[in-house]
Amino acid sequence: MDNLMKNNRIIYVDMLRIISILAVIILHITADLLTRTNDFNTISWWISNVLNSVARFAVPVFFMISGAMILRTEVTSYREFYKKRILPLTVPLVSWSLIYDAYNQYFILKSSLTIVEFFTDFVYRLIVDRNYIHLWFLYAIIAIYITVPLVSRLVKACSEKELRYYLTLWFAISIVYRFITDMVFRVASESLHVPILNIPLFMGYLGYFILGYYLFHYELPAKVKSLLFNVGVASFFVTPVATYFTSLSSGVLDEMFYGNYSITTFFMAVGLFLYF
Repeated sequence: MDNLMKNNRIIYVDMLRIISILAVIILHITADLLTRTNDFNTISWWISNVLNSVARFAVPVFFMISGAMILRTEVTSYREFYKKRILPLTVPLVSWSLIYDAYNQYFILKSSLTIVEFFTDFVYRLIVDRNYIHLWFLYAIIAIYITVPLVSRLVKACSEKELRYYLTLWFAISIVYRFITDMVFRVASESLHVPILNIPLFMGYLGYFILGYYLFHYELPAKVKSLLFNVGVASFFVTPVATYFTSLSSGVLDEMFYGNYSITTFFMAVGLFLYF
């Protein structure tokens, strides 16, 4: 325990945060070259592809860390929870959205909007997330945090078996089903839609959130842990190669294996989380 805890901090969680922060920086640095050229056989493109691919675990790991840390606490006051968890995210979202929108309107577009017109436009863009693309994470994490007072009670009331059942369904719908639909679209140019699988609670980042809580609180069987870790390691190698061939086939960068719900990203995130 001394190796895991220091000054009431969980060391491996802090290490995961640091690595994920660095991974996000790598994602943004390499994205420019990847989207600027369709020459997939240059050394520079391959370096960017490899670095971008192996950094894709970052966002899922952030959600997993949040779930592991926040869902273990008991929410006794909605007001205090919103003040402590949601307000600190809302303030930078609004302030940075205002800065980006003002800069875009008056310095980039040379707009002549009045103050009233600007703020009307700003509020609309803030609501629909059209101020700056990279702020999407704040929208996503705020939406998840809003559910915490209820989700926290839910996961604590569930047995380990029931949580495994939820995570299995979430994995099947959010990861496997998405992978199959992506493959079908690329092979047959047809969209595959199965209405019965449109189950909101089993879609989206909430699954990563609860997965983090589950992996933090329950010990997986050694064989399962080994399997997930090994598949995760393999995914680090598969992602850049698979991205190369899908991009080569389509003629432009194909981000099928870059997505936060891609099957390789999922296993990379789980493998890294289990390793630490």
